Amino acid sequence: MRSFTFVFFLFCLLQFAFSKPNGLETPNESGSERIVGGVNAKPNEFPYQISLQKYEQHFCGGSIISETWVVTAAHCKIDGDIVVVAGDHDLSKETGREQKRNVVLFIVHEGFQGGVSQDDIALVKMHEPLNFDQYVKPINLPSPHTYPKGRAVASGWGSISRQPGTYPDILQKTSMPIHPQSKFS
Repeated sequence: MRSFTFVFFLFCLLQFAFSKPNGLETPNESGSERIVGGVNAKPNEFPYQISLQKYEQHFCGGSIISETWVVTAAHCKIDGDIVVVAGDHDLSKETGREQKRNVVLFIVHEGFQGGVSQDDIALVKMHEPLNFDQYVKPINLPSPHTYPKGRAVASGWGSISRQPGTYPDILQKTSMPIHPQSKFS
């Protein structure tokens, strides 16, 4: 269970790092919402990546874990109608591959107190199942008791510059080190 918690903590940290503040949430002053040094992902390279949107504006990312559930960061919960957009690569263009689902339930970890923490995780339930295809697939989660090492690839639409307000339309990716869970305990 500890490795599962670590993987979800890592996921949440990565999602936080790549969320896009656009007036719907308060940007993190530390600059951790950036993908500085990221490069354009290839279309369909991350079929599990979703965009959480309000008023058709991206504000956070997440990963598909089943046909009706997405995992994201707890700090991504905002008031109002939220839509999950799966199968997107370029936020400025609709290709017909996108699948949009209304959010019916947003479950925040009971220990979440705000900020970036081990408990900054949430589950999002969609009103109807996604149709899995080559553009929309669930993320592959590690086996229990697996302790990842080395580097991880993160994806998202977070800021690509140290200057505020520079957000890409194209999905970005970057490589970052995996830190042992003991560093966060």
